[in-house]
Amino acid sequence: MPDLPPPAGKFFPRNLTARADYQVRGNPSGSRPESGVDNCFPGLEFDQRNLDTAFFPGLRVDFHRADGARVLSVAGGPPPPDGLADTDVSDDRRPLYVRALCGRTTVDQTEARAATVDCTGMDGLDVWRHVHDLLPGRIAVLIGPLPDRNFPGPPPGEPLDLNDPRLNNTGYVQRSGNGEVEAALLVADRARYLDDDGVIEPAAYRPGELTRSLCAPWQYDFRDCGCYYWAASKPDVTSSADGTVPEVNFLRRDRSDPPAPDKTSDIGGQRSDLELTYGDLVRDWNVLPVVLDDREQRDPDPRSARPLPGPCAPAGAAGPTK
Repeated sequence: MPDLPPPAGKFFPRNLTARADYQVRGNPSGSRPESGVDNCFPGLEFDQRNLDTAFFPGLRVDFHRADGARVLSVAGGPPPPDGLADTDVSDDRRPLYVRALCGRTTVDQTEARAATVDCTGMDGLDVWRHVHDLLPGRIAVLIGPLPDRNFPGPPPGEPLDLNDPRLNNTGYVQRSGNGEVEAALLVADRARYLDDDGVIEPAAYRPGELTRSLCAPWQYDFRDCGCYYWAASKPDVTSSADGTVPEVNFLRRDRSDPPAPDKTSDIGGQRSDLELTYGDLVRDWNVLPVVLDDREQRDPDPRSARPLPGPCAPAGAAGPTK
């Protein structure tokens, strides 16, 4: 690629994960990581929340829960205090959750005044928002079961403060008389996402983990995101293959030739009624043509196309056969 100065106001990544050595032929610029919207909601490049599943060395945390941020494992990091083991967190009868966090979240904070966040009553994504703010450096994580009569949390009026044990590196495990974990405080440096080469740490994240919570299937957002919201992936309106119909609905269900003109309004569902349903797209996404220069391209080999079963086939039309 030519060595051009970056446009004003644009940031370019400097790690190997986000920077290819060349522009891959056929991939639009919107498919490159530096063009991503850096969002965690379904349907985009990857889910940031999945990076934070390993925010503490050895811990694996599930934030996609309504009851809180559940700890899934404690193996693989620094030796936890007093023999805390995976068996302590793997029991579904008494799961453990992130109960509190302590660490610097803004650059103007000093180590001596890092705030403690009490996670009591938060759902998993609320906990994740605080985890996501933690800066690199020493952090403390309090884990335990959800509040009950055995571990009700801090008394009213007495704020939870984990800063001293964080600074003094004094973790602990508090167990009940029958050996169950009531509370465990873990202290370590916030886990890194990248290895020394600037690549997302392969030892911390399994294949497919960063995208596991995106739209499943992707066709749902593909259908719903209109008005060029997903500009790199699909057009809303194209012209027919021969150019005789200048505006046709790209997602239309009726694939007969010539195509019917697109509706100019979606009042009363006029446009959406023309389009493939979610089920149609899951089953028959391959009927959508390639679009070049705002024009649909004909299938180069009709024998490679599958007929549209059921309601996707236009009335009275026979689909191509293999």
